[in-house]
Amino acid sequence: MKVMFVFILSFASFFIIRPVLAQDNNVISANVDGGMQKFYRYVDRQLEYPEEAKQKGVEGKVFVIFIVELDGSLSDIGIEKSLHPDCDAEALRIMETFNTNKKAPTWIPTKEEGEFVRSKMVIPILFKL
Repeated sequence: MKVMFVFILSFASFFIIRPVLAQDNNVISANVDGGMQKFYRYVDRQLEYPEEAKQKGVEGKVFVIFIVELDGSLSDIGIEKSLHPDCDAEALRIMETFNTNKKAPTWIPTKEEGEFVRSKMVIPILFKL
């Protein structure tokens, strides 16, 4: 099976995400139905700042890596870049809810030459006190 890799960057507290088009314009990257703003609003509502990280003043980003499957579910969720063990665990917990929480936004898989394909994504989850 073909797997695409898409890396999404964040800028300060604003996240500007656009579908990534390949040079041949036949690839549209996976995205959340309703846009990435909807994704980050959901993450903000779900995030429970870990107590130890809060006490230590830990702030920054956890980069989560995962695969968007053909049906829009997420698999192989892991940490690409760690911040603090408790923040990492919280970021993983939130990402797992996309498969279990009916209120979570749904993912639209990558479309390549008119067909859906699995794709690998890396997304930052911001921890800010």
